[in-house]
Amino acid sequence: MQEQVAINALNVAENRNVARDAPDVREEAPAAMEFMTEEEQGDDPESIQRWIEELRAIPALPITPEQEAALFAWRQKVKEFNVEAVRRQMEEGIR
Repeated sequence: MQEQVAINALNVAENRNVARDAPDVREEAPAAMEFMTEEEQGDDPESIQRWIEELRAIPALPITPEQEAALFAWRQKVKEFNVEAVRRQMEEGIR
């Protein structure tokens, strides 16, 4: 399931059409998400260490080398698009 969600996310990103192409994974999503209370959100070293350990315990999503390459290629396209958009905005602001 996680692999299919990752693939679908890549497809959505590549198609740039989230509304139409986004997968509906509500049935497969976890039943409940756990959130910390304000008391649990301590900033003491022990709390921070606990957060780090909990994050490191989350297993990585399975991704094939091809999917990883596609993801990196997409990120590069987005980066280039953003750089070009800022460049155009700066040029328009100078005129």
